[in-house]
Amino acid sequence: MNLLDYVSPPSLDSYQIKKGGFYTSKSILKESTTAKLDLSKVEVALLGAPFAEDNSYDSTFVDSVRLELAKLADVQGNTSILDVGNLIRGKTLNDSLTALKDVLTFLQTYDIFVIVIGDLSLLQKTFMETLEGNQNMKVVEVAPVFSIYDTLDYLSQQTQKRLHYTNIGYQVYYVDQAKFNWLNSNNFDAYRLGEVRKSLPVIEPAIRDSLLINIDLNALKHQEAPSQKEISPNGFYSEELCQIAKYAGAADFLK
Repeated sequence: MNLLDYVSPPSLDSYQIKKGGFYTSKSILKESTTAKLDLSKVEVALLGAPFAEDNSYDSTFVDSVRLELAKLADVQGNTSILDVGNLIRGKTLNDSLTALKDVLTFLQTYDIFVIVIGDLSLLQKTFMETLEGNQNMKVVEVAPVFSIYDTLDYLSQQTQKRLHYTNIGYQVYYVDQAKFNWLNSNNFDAYRLGEVRKSLPVIEPAIRDSLLINIDLNALKHQEAPSQKEISPNGFYSEELCQIAKYAGAADFLK
């Protein structure tokens, strides 16, 4: 598989490459070096999926995240990170999602941990499809609502039967009774925002055993992330979300 058929490499002009910084010349996919790239040495891949439900394409959000990453210091240790760029949009949304699945499957054959930056609810469905070979489909979602509930119709019956879902940080006044009934009837887990904020370590075991984690920026207080779609005065502080992300980084089975 040629990655350049599926992704548009990041533009070096958009980054302030500096010595000791997060981005280096080796951490950005480039057309000139793709043939020499040894993916077996890459541990983490960053991938942008900048399309919406109507398959419209806007990379502003994804690229703004990259610009913030470029301001950070290099990751401590010897972790090898590669930013492969943004997924090329297909003719239809289904084409775009199929391309995403192909790229995820390809990178996972090299045992690469993939971080996808995007703003599309169906991304989670695509992640789960790439993990269908696993007996236990343990999914963790950090969000103020049970977002996965709205994508159930898109999941195969086989995937739904193997699904174990855990929500972290839901806000009870945003979740209707039908969703609570669904949660309880399937013996899924959910941790209310106040419960988690009182003791963050309570959610570490759920993250440790999961295959997939989806972190929704709407889980943050509005003052922490003013550009989020869902405006709410309640939510996590950024430091708390960083701690949750740290649990994810130390998780044993996360893909």
